Formats: sequence, C-alpha cells, structure tokens
Amino acid sequence: MTADRHRRRTDRSARERAGDLLASLTFDEKVALALGDFEAVAHLGIPALRYADGPNGIRGPDNVTAFPASLALAATFDEGLAAAYGAAVAEEARDTGSNVLLGPAVDIARVPLGGRLPVTFPATPGQGPITGLERRPGTDGDARYDEGVLVGYRWYDQHGQEPLFCFGHGLSYGEYQYGQLRLQQDEATGAVTVSLQITNVGGRTGAEVVQLYLAAPAAAQQPPRQLKGFAKVHLDPGATSEVSRRLDRDDLAAFDEATGAWILHDGRYEVLVGHSSRDLRGRAQFEVGTRTLVSP
Repeated sequence: MTADRHRRRTDRSARERAGDLLASLTFDEKVALALGDFEAVAHLGIPALRYADGPNGIRGPDNVTAFPASLALAATFDEGLAAAYGAAVAEEARDTGSNVLLGPAVDIARVPLGGRLPVTFPATPGQGPITGLERRPGTDGDARYDEGVLVGYRWYDQHGQEPLFCFGHGLSYGEYQYGQLRLQQDEATGAVTVSLQITNVGGRTGAEVVQLYLAAPAAAQQPPRQLKGFAKVHLDPGATSEVSRRLDRDDLAAFDEATGAWILHDGRYEVLVGHSSRDLRGRAQFEVGTRTLVSP
C-alpha cells in the first residue's frame, strides 16, 4: 500500500494511518530515518524530506525572519505570543520547503546524566524576591537587597509561592521509590547520619539525585528548609542503592548577627529528602538539647 493510499483512508485516525505507514517500512528504512537520512522511500511514495535548524526560526534560506531567542519569549509569560511565535516559524518552514524543524541542544542520546535546576523558574513575573522597581533596577542608583536569608527557592517556600519549575527539579528515564528514612545521631559530636534506600522501579536505566533538606527550629530564624546535601545514584531497572549523608554540627548551625557567631540552637530539627525542593518523599526528626556556640 502506498503512502498516498495510507493518507486517503478516512476510516482510520491519523495515528493509525501513521502506524500503518511505519509498519510498511523495512528495518533498514526505519534505521535510516531515525539517523536523519530523509531520502525518499519510493516504494511507499514517501518524498525526500528537507530539514532545517531551529528552534528560533529557519536557518539557511534567504529572506527568513530572525526570531528572538526562546528564552526572551519565555520571559514574557505570554502563552498567546508563544502560540503566534510557533505558528510563524511553522509557516516559514512550509514556505521554504522544510518538512522537519530540528531542535539543537536537545540530548537525544538518552544518556541518564540526571541534571537538576540550581535556580527557581517563576510562574509569573510577580513571584520571587526580585519584584518592585526599588529592587530592580532600583531608584536613584540604589537597589534594595533585603530578602535576608530568603534567597532563591527559600523565598518561594516562605511565601507559599508555586513556581513554574522549582529548585532541584529535573527529569530522568527511571522511576524511583524512596525507602524508609533512617537517622543515627552521634551523641559525642552531635552529627546526624541520614540513610535510605533508593530503588529504580521503572523500565529504563537512569540517574536520580537524592536531595537532603533541613528545617531548623523557629529560634534559629532560618528559611522553612535549606539544601544541605545531595547524592546522585545511577540505577538499572529493579536495582537498589543505599544512600547516606552526614550532617555535622556546622551543617545544623545558624549565623547570629548580634554575636557574629554560628549557633547550634536547641529544639526539634526535621530532615527531608526528595526528588526536588517541592517533591519531598521522606522526613524524620531529631532533637538538639543545648544551645551551643559552634564557631566565633
């Protein structure tokens, strides 16, 4: 059956017709297409395909539009503008005879690197600590930086703001199950060892970055939680790994502006572990009994 006949079968959905066409390809033809060889497949009536670089417009032909960088588009938070942007790029792709628009810098090698965001992406321009003209660009040459300890994701947590992408967010080819969180406190040094097991319950090899956050007692006047450590584990499907991190007294202390010293405050501390600053999958608590000067 030719490609034209596949297209003309109105009794089947577009997805079903595409499936029929793929089923008619030989193994070598599928490999060639997957590797970017867009030559014609004559026996199915598939024409040669032309591809162009993207995603900021068509590259190569003359008289095409130089579109703004995608990052500038994202900064507008305008979904309607994004739709118009995509439609304009698609129209120029069609007019220049391009069938496939490539997305450079996309990792299609399926390497499980497990990268995570070191910043927070706001959902609206009004989120985060950098709002108001007095903060940016400032007035009369004076810009205010008065968020104190609530830098970055800490501000979002303190003010209950739901970001577009949270601190520590990232994707993986695996799916991970977190085991029971265990704490072991060293009475002599005050250090706390945090341990748990991570299992890849998905069907593909991947990398998970286990993130450890600490919530201090109210007397410490700290953010709701702060990242204190992380561990990356590479796991095959069905594999389990033990993850362990040590929190020393310095990790538990908070700086006291009045005395200029780091203080380990007494009270209840909470350890939280998870996939990101908002995707927390385990928690446990421990007590510190005596307010202690850690360092001058």
